[in-house]
Amino acid sequence: MPVGLGNPSGCAGAKMTSGNSKEYGTNKSEQRIIKSIGGTPIKNSGRGSVKGDGTWEEFVVDVKETEKSFTISKQTWGKVCSDALTHREKDPMLLVVLDGNTRLAVIEFEVLERLMKWN
Repeated sequence: MPVGLGNPSGCAGAKMTSGNSKEYGTNKSEQRIIKSIGGTPIKNSGRGSVKGDGTWEEFVVDVKETEKSFTISKQTWGKVCSDALTHREKDPMLLVVLDGNTRLAVIEFEVLERLMKWN
């Protein structure tokens, strides 16, 4: 089962450094976040033919970094899913980073069920 997203309780635990606190959402900070979980950044954050900010284990990861809050809409999730379609056999993941400390992973429920069966 994939590891590396932080505190298993789901609460903000160890701090994740994203550099300068005013760098939220930059290509550089997103690449740093992907690397911090052991993933591989995608050059230019998926602006080419291969979409997504990076890959990690079986996931195509789209990073959303903000200081205080982030709203997930159907449109946002649709983009994350569309980006994942440019990769073979990879599931979409939205990695929301709040204030550089709290990391939340959003995946489809069916993927969570599959991961739970591995345990």
